[in-house]
Amino acid sequence: MKAYRLLLWVLALAALGALAYGLLAEDPGYLLLEWQGYSVEATLVAALGLLLLIWIAFRFALVLLLWPLRAWRRHGARLARRRLADGLRALKRGEHALALKLSAGAARRPRFRVAALMVAVEAAAALGDDAALLRHLQSLEEAEPESARLAKAEGLLRRAELEPAYALLQAASEPLAPRLRELRIEAALGCGEPSAAADDLRALSAQGVRVDSALLRRVQTALLAASHDTESLRQRLSELPKAARSAPHVVTAFCARARALGDSALADDHLERVLVREWSEALAADYGLGAEGPQRERIRRAEDWLGSHPDSAALQLVLGRLCRIDGLWGKAEAHLLRAGSGPLAASAWEELAIALVAQGDDARARLALQNALAVPRGQPAQRLGQRPRSLLDTASEARERRSSMGVPLLADGSAPEAS
Repeated sequence: MKAYRLLLWVLALAALGALAYGLLAEDPGYLLLEWQGYSVEATLVAALGLLLLIWIAFRFALVLLLWPLRAWRRHGARLARRRLADGLRALKRGEHALALKLSAGAARRPRFRVAALMVAVEAAAALGDDAALLRHLQSLEEAEPESARLAKAEGLLRRAELEPAYALLQAASEPLAPRLRELRIEAALGCGEPSAAADDLRALSAQGVRVDSALLRRVQTALLAASHDTESLRQRLSELPKAARSAPHVVTAFCARARALGDSALADDHLERVLVREWSEALAADYGLGAEGPQRERIRRAEDWLGSHPDSAALQLVLGRLCRIDGLWGKAEAHLLRAGSGPLAASAWEELAIALVAQGDDARARLALQNALAVPRGQPAQRLGQRPRSLLDTASEARERRSSMGVPLLADGSAPEAS
C-alpha cells in the first residue's frame, strides 16, 4: 500500500513538472529587484532556484547551530531511559532505595515522568518513607490523576484500609482501566459488596481481560455466601456459568451457606447431583454435615458409592457420620475406625468421639479426641480397646440386630431394599 501511494506521488509530481516546463519554456518570466541603487535582473525560474538554495542553506545552518542542543537532549533522554529501566529492575529485585533514587532522576524528563513517578511511589511505599511517598504522589497526581488514583488505591489495600480504597475507586470515572477495576473488585469484596464486585468482573470479561482465577473464585463464593435465604441462594447458583456450578469451591460455598440457612437437605441434595456427575473425595467428605433425623436413604446411597469407590476414606467418614446420626453405633464405629487411618483421620476421630460421648463411653471418647488432636501433628493414634460390656446391650444397639436370615436391619428395624 505504501509503494502504491509513493508511485501516485511520483506520477503527480512528474505531471506537475511537465506542465510547469511547458508553461515556462514559452515564457520563463522576468524579475527585476531594485533597492538603494542596486538592481537585480533574473528570470522567474532563476529567482525560484535562488530562493530554494537560500532556504536549503538556512536549514543547514540551523541544523548546525541546534546540533549541540539536540545532542544534549538525546543524551538526557537516553540517560532517563536507562535510569527508569534500572529503577524497574531494582524494584523487582527488592532494592527499593536504589529504585527510588533512579526513578526520581528519571522523573525529571517529561517523557518518562509518569512511569518513573509510579516506580518511585511503589519504592517509597516499600521503604516506608512517608515523606517521599507523599511528595511523589502529589507529583503524580499533577502529571496524571488516574495513575495517582491507582497508586493510592494499591497503598490503601496494602494497609487493609478497605472502605477508603473502595470510596476512592468508586469516584473513578468510566471507562475504568482494568487494573483499577481489579482493585475495586478486591475492595468491594472486603467491604461486603459481592454484587458490585460481580458487576466489575463482568465488565472485565466484556473488555476481553483475562481474570485471575483466584479472584474469580473469591467473587463466586462471596456471592453465594451473601445469600439471605435459600431461594436467593438457588438463584445466584443458577446465574453462575454452567461449568462453574460443579466447581469444588462453588459447591463447598453453596453447601456451607445452605447449612448456615438451616437447610442441610438442600446441601446434601446438591452434593449428590455433583458427585454422580464427577466424583470428588473432598466434596464427598462434606456429605451429611449438619444432617438430622433418620438417614436411611443417605446411608443406602453412600453404601452404593462405596461399592464403586471401595478405597474412599471420605465415604468411610461419611458412613460413620450418617450411622452416628441414625444411632447405628457399631456400624458408625467400624466405619470411623477405618477412616481413622486415612487422610481424613482427624475428622474421623472427632466424629468417633462424638459418637462415643453419645453412648456414655467417656473414657474411649477422650482417647478418640486425643487422637483427633495428635494425628494432624504426625503423632500415632492410640488404640481405643474393646467397647465396655455395659454398652453392648443398650437399646440403641438393638437397632443393629440382624434378621433371621442374617441381613443387617436399618435404624427403623426394616431390612434394606435390594439395589
